[in-house]
Amino acid sequence: MSADTKAQDQPVESSSATAILQQPLGKNIIKYVVSVFGSIGVGIGLTGLLAASLISSGFGFAATIVAAGSLVVSFFAGSIVATMLALNGTFDIGRSTTETYVVSFASTAVGYIVMVLLTMILTSLTADINIGSYISGALFLSIPTGFTTVLIIWIHRSTSLQPTPV
Repeated sequence: MSADTKAQDQPVESSSATAILQQPLGKNIIKYVVSVFGSIGVGIGLTGLLAASLISSGFGFAATIVAAGSLVVSFFAGSIVATMLALNGTFDIGRSTTETYVVSFASTAVGYIVMVLLTMILTSLTADINIGSYISGALFLSIPTGFTTVLIIWIHRSTSLQPTPV
């Protein structure tokens, strides 16, 4: 690792904890997390698209129900995906607690929005779903996903799973 790269990844000496989001480490975490959420959104969306296509041949309303079900799955999947990323060590970056919380909250909130939008776009290709009516909901619901990540990291750091010596 070059001296320039090491300098870029050093803890931020700024008064702003959000400065980590501008560093290569923060950007890489955001790219990774958004890619994971995006991939899950494509999977949920394609499943909804294909299921709705199969059902729609005789029951148009059923296709809309299946598509709406896909959206519901993506709405609730955010906290589950965020929890798995946090427990997997994605946010164990060796930085201050505040920096860790900022990068984990920001990356999972943005990832959640991408996941829901991709699910909406794909499912709307078959069913009559107004994407615009769900966008504000996706923005609002990204907050609990980010909060869940911070909470899981706090629990993980606050709870010692190591056996205590007798």
